[in-house]
Amino acid sequence: MTTLITQESKHWWLQILVGALWLLTGTVTILFPGQSFLVLALAFSIILAATGVSHILFSLYNRKYTEIFIWNLVVGILDVLIGSLLFIHPEITAVTLPFVFGFLLIFRSISLISFSIEIRRLRNSHWGYVLILGISTLLFAIFVLFFPLIGIFTIIFWTGIGFFISGMGNLYLGWKEFKIERSRK
Repeated sequence: MTTLITQESKHWWLQILVGALWLLTGTVTILFPGQSFLVLALAFSIILAATGVSHILFSLYNRKYTEIFIWNLVVGILDVLIGSLLFIHPEITAVTLPFVFGFLLIFRSISLISFSIEIRRLRNSHWGYVLILGISTLLFAIFVLFFPLIGIFTIIFWTGIGFFISGMGNLYLGWKEFKIERSRK
């Protein structure tokens, strides 16, 4: 790892550039929520469809385990269908994203809760963590469904914050690489 960082420190400015782009993206996302929401809605539909494909592939690789196969196949097909529909009709996505997001979170939370029960049956001591995550996801989903406007701003705000934090990470890494490069001279 140290060798890789030492070798990459010659190009520290790329980390700074990437960090600045992420910071800018995060700032624009927060400052222009309307436009950001439309872009996020399209990105969400693409990510949802891609997630569905991964679930379908996972289910096919695990087809000899009936419960895993059926559950992942159903989740995958639903994700591909919903993601494709939302991509084809972005106006639906913009209006319904908080509701789609809320119901998707409910579906995921039920999945987490059922997985925690399965983990418990296998006598794994960490099943409670998965259960708590499932219940937390369910509560957040219900909140988004009952307060969709808050759900929209929550999605935008946290996405913008995520971009901003990622940019800070790249800036820090670029600064460290710059210091390594300077110390070699």
